[in-house]
Amino acid sequence: MAFKRFLNQTALEKAKLLKDNLFNWQSTPGSIVHLRPNNTVAFYYLGQKALELGELGATQEYTRIFGRQPEKGVDAEALTIQLKKGRRAVMEHVAKNKMSGQEPVQQALLAWELLRKREDFTVLDEQVQVPQEALADKAQEANRVDLVLLEKATGQLLLLNIEFATNADLDGAAMARLKAARALPAALKGGEAIFIKHYQQILDQKTALGILNSDPAEIKGFSDKGLLVLGQAYDAYGRIACLQPADLPENGQYALLGEVAPLKAAAFAPLIDLLQKALTSPRAAYLPRKPRVNDFTRLADAHQAAWAATPKLTQPGAFDNQITDYSKKNGLALHARGKNPRSSQTACAQALAPVFMRNETAVAGLITAINANAAPTWGVTVKSVEDCHFEVPHKPAAGGGEKMFPQADLAALTGETGRSGGLEAAIAVTGERDGAPVRALIGIKFKYTESEFGVCAGFTDPAYTEPGRHACLENGERGALCQLRHAHNLIAFNEFNLNGMFGTPNPLDGHEGACLFAGPVNQLYRSHFTLLRLKEHFGFDEALLLVVYDNRNTSLTTAERPSPENQPQQGPMERYRLRLAPEHKPGFAALPVQALIEAYAAGITKKTPPWLVKIRSRYHW
Repeated sequence: MAFKRFLNQTALEKAKLLKDNLFNWQSTPGSIVHLRPNNTVAFYYLGQKALELGELGATQEYTRIFGRQPEKGVDAEALTIQLKKGRRAVMEHVAKNKMSGQEPVQQALLAWELLRKREDFTVLDEQVQVPQEALADKAQEANRVDLVLLEKATGQLLLLNIEFATNADLDGAAMARLKAARALPAALKGGEAIFIKHYQQILDQKTALGILNSDPAEIKGFSDKGLLVLGQAYDAYGRIACLQPADLPENGQYALLGEVAPLKAAAFAPLIDLLQKALTSPRAAYLPRKPRVNDFTRLADAHQAAWAATPKLTQPGAFDNQITDYSKKNGLALHARGKNPRSSQTACAQALAPVFMRNETAVAGLITAINANAAPTWGVTVKSVEDCHFEVPHKPAAGGGEKMFPQADLAALTGETGRSGGLEAAIAVTGERDGAPVRALIGIKFKYTESEFGVCAGFTDPAYTEPGRHACLENGERGALCQLRHAHNLIAFNEFNLNGMFGTPNPLDGHEGACLFAGPVNQLYRSHFTLLRLKEHFGFDEALLLVVYDNRNTSLTTAERPSPENQPQQGPMERYRLRLAPEHKPGFAALPVQALIEAYAAGITKKTPPWLVKIRSRYHW
């Protein structure tokens, strides 16, 4: 089984001849010796493999210095020189790539610290990722354990995950990774017994080689300790304090340490105790975040992988060549099929491609879907589609000229730059309101696999002051401190425009708990504001911001995780709609993309056309 990393007896005897080299290597901070598959001994420095001795005891022994080709044979006399070369090569690599503060280096220094102290724990392995052929549960293939330790007092293995206090996802994704790591032993063929047997043999061999400098011991089971947070407490409290008890693995224990601090058993206490104290003490006020990868993301990845495996002749999306030509003609970074399988831009282009190409069935379906889902509250009944464009607005043509949809200077209209300030698509339609003809602009905000709408860029800006963040979550002088208003100079967030959209007092200048824009509502408002400026710029009579989303992605419709100062009860789309001023509520609606595809299909009386087959085969809509 490929999971096996211990040596056979011949290789073990050969490695014993190198005991002095093994011991001397681990006497330097950041240096660890590992046993690897195929009777290999690897010398790691600062998280990088500096030197590898492969196929020990076989006829094809080799050495390989960091970044160089393998050399035949293992020359014990030359090994000291090779190790120095390997260490120097790693140091140059770390310096060149500015890795000194990153996780591999910090983890290596911590592992060495644990080996040096030897009081409570023994390091058995780092960066454990079990290959697929050794797993009964293939879903665990991508998961890893940062450190495998032996707790001396109990004889139990610790599967330890390491995170930085400054990690923006520490309050969400880290918990998911921790749960996956704890489930890894049971996912092996043979289960936890095989995992323990494997590390028992590694423990015995490392002890025999003098790497661990410890007495023989018997591994008795698994410890409940699991998460180690490196960094300053102030940073860690802010990231994790919004956790709910249910988010923590049952019976898990966690440690919060200063960077590269020796791990003591007394310090390895439940993190929840520290967090409860933190809630009543000064701390950084950071936003809660959901994991970027949710259950639907994994499902979509599987669908995209299956789609990518189809023959190239059937792989192109609906009207792919026409969309590619459109993108080139207008200077857009638009990929009809897309390189990123989770891209909302790609999904939007595919969902609206038949409308873009003026396919009569698709246009009729779009009109039906809008009139059924948005028209009753919007008040506009759509009669026809005039135009459909992606990545709106486009940059104006050279030399300026008249206002021509969809060309506009976004920076001049809203102060926004880049894709974040625009719309995935915009559709010009004609219709009726109370019997009178109107020309309307429908802006499309498309969401496929993202777990949330974008949070406030000002709030998450590292340059933002802690008093400012506290004001965002705990009332205070938000208007005077708001990054988006003052540092980013976004006109959408001046008091006049906010009052016009939400009434007085608006969510930024009012005192109603956490700022509405600190969380995912932020992106909805900025898109809506952009749409209204485009409506005025091009002279449309009405406008509708339509969020088109995949209804299997329930993260978009449920409330974001609460923090002590922010306790949302509704999902972001409903929170946003409820807070709008009465005159703006009708101009916002949401439509599941499944309802749009069903409306396309409802107008087809004969054989399903190839463009619809392609959309459904890729996205399962």
